[in-house]
Amino acid sequence: DDYEEGTWTPTVTSGSGTLTTVTVSEALYTKIGREVTVYTKFVLTDAGTGSSSLIVDGFPYTINSDYANGVAMGRNVVNAKLIFGQLSGGNSKVTLIRNYDNTDPITNGHTYALTANYSV
Repeated sequence: DDYEEGTWTPTVTSGSGTLTTVTVSEALYTKIGREVTVYTKFVLTDAGTGSSSLIVDGFPYTINSDYANGVAMGRNVVNAKLIFGQLSGGNSKVTLIRNYDNTDPITNGHTYALTANYSV
């Protein structure tokens, strides 16, 4: 009986340095009971001095504190590299987003799509 869908407002930052311009084109979520799926697609229009990893914050619901070490998956749309990120309970973000080979995913002008599933 508990179904909800909508949009959310992600904040994209980098693990080191500062991303100058990030353009979010989509940010959707679905909540069924205690399970939430979030999706976002964004462009690093100007990566500035950003490096290391990506961080996407602002999930519509806080991740259950018992839900440790969850995973977000996605890809760099431009070069088709897979990306992954770590979820940790008690916050509303995915951290440590890296390329599949654990390298820095930040590339000026590239588009990224990311999906995460978690419990509230």
